[in-house]
Amino acid sequence: MKLLIAHNRYRYQEERIRSFHAKANCSGLQAPGLEYVRHNREIPEHNVLNSLRVGMRTLWARDSAHDLRQILRRENPDLVHFHNTFPLISPAAYYACKQEGIPVVQSLHNPRFMCPAATLSREGKACEDCLGKTVPWQGIVHACYHNSHCQTTVVAGMLALHRLLGTGRSRWMLTLFHGVLSSEV
Repeated sequence: MKLLIAHNRYRYQEERIRSFHAKANCSGLQAPGLEYVRHNREIPEHNVLNSLRVGMRTLWARDSAHDLRQILRRENPDLVHFHNTFPLISPAAYYACKQEGIPVVQSLHNPRFMCPAATLSREGKACEDCLGKTVPWQGIVHACYHNSHCQTTVVAGMLALHRLLGTGRSRWMLTLFHGVLSSEV
């Protein structure tokens, strides 16, 4: 089986990166050399224009979807295994796979698709205010992502858009959340 691993690396979480590679290798879902990786170090310095660009690509990263589509056409993998798409790859990449007829497995290492903060907690307590909501507006009200109303609005917008599109409930996509198979995230 020819597999492509796709992952958006965080800026400061090298331990998470090592964990990602260890899990991928141990799971049997690793095909050496066939990866699509973006890194948050690519995000330019903060200013209003750059923040708007990053916000837009969080919703739908056309360049990443285009790049991935080119790799899919060239390499023709049997499956794409996503580990993280936030923010530089975005869920747009799933649709690139769909257009090319390549099935997707999405491993969720945090509840990003359920909670704007990706923690299911607020102020040290469990929080489920955004679960089951098309628009996770409570996260915006509480500025759950980076303690910022603006940044939380972007993440909530991504969640709302892909909830409306039914991205996580697609027949061509399986989602694994902490090792549990789910068809609806």
